[in-house]
Amino acid sequence: MIDKDLRTAIEWAKKISELYCRDISNSAYTDSTGLAGREIIKALFVAALSFYGKCFTVGKGRPMKLEDKNVPKELLDAHKTAMLWRHNYASHGGNAGIEEAQVLFVRQKNIKPGRQFGYGVMVEIIQPDLMLFEDKDSDVWLALFEGVRANVLKKIQSLKDKIAKEEVESDPHKYFGGELI
Repeated sequence: MIDKDLRTAIEWAKKISELYCRDISNSAYTDSTGLAGREIIKALFVAALSFYGKCFTVGKGRPMKLEDKNVPKELLDAHKTAMLWRHNYASHGGNAGIEEAQVLFVRQKNIKPGRQFGYGVMVEIIQPDLMLFEDKDSDVWLALFEGVRANVLKKIQSLKDKIAKEEVESDPHKYFGGELI
């Protein structure tokens, strides 16, 4: 499950990189208002964060999880940022100040006494579509997901080798009824 979730997050990160126009903003918190696919970018970003974050949490039907030690050291800060955004943006309402709402009262200017006036109440939601790192590079997400997956694949191979050696090859009669070739 972990490998599949990471592969999926990698594909979504690649799609974000294809869609994202790097000169949209100089801000680390990017509102891609001018980009035609902004809602797609946001959906892919939230989905990728969610799938990546699942790999580091346990739940019913998912008894294993990754730990910080499974993250390449050079990507640990990016991982911590990803988990902060996963917990406070993608999965739960956050305490990290990533999203906010403002209520605005707008009224007509220069109201004359005794006359009716116009007003309105609006709610403005401030929510980023994509979070970029200091170098404004959406590919950091891809590097993080791929780096963690590379470590997962090494662990999977190590476990396969151990099972083959300690279980299957140590008692081939149990599994094959004969000798291994």
